[in-house]
Amino acid sequence: MSTASNAEVDAIFDEHQVKFPDLAPKIGELRTWYLTKMWHQMSDCLLVYCADTAFDKGGDGNELKLLYEKLIQNLNFKMNPLKYARVTISCSRCFEGKYYSITSTILIVSCIYSPK
Repeated sequence: MSTASNAEVDAIFDEHQVKFPDLAPKIGELRTWYLTKMWHQMSDCLLVYCADTAFDKGGDGNELKLLYEKLIQNLNFKMNPLKYARVTISCSRCFEGKYYSITSTILIVSCIYSPK
């Protein structure tokens, strides 16, 4: 899997900035860390960002799911495996039903333990 292009990342974060203006500082940080390939700093920021309750209160409910599918999922070998797992678990709350939570847990384990 390859990481998202700069244009794709900008589109994702621009959409989040419109829907969640209170998260603008974190969105700016995430954009900077991604574009400069500072994966350690980005994973710390993603831990806080994905756990934010703004995603539970506003938007259409798919923002974390799309963020995960378009951006985070492809960072599994760039991020610390435990932080990647915690971010994935935070994002899994937006997936519908038990099936998706179980699927995301299996995905976490396979990404952490699969060879590079």
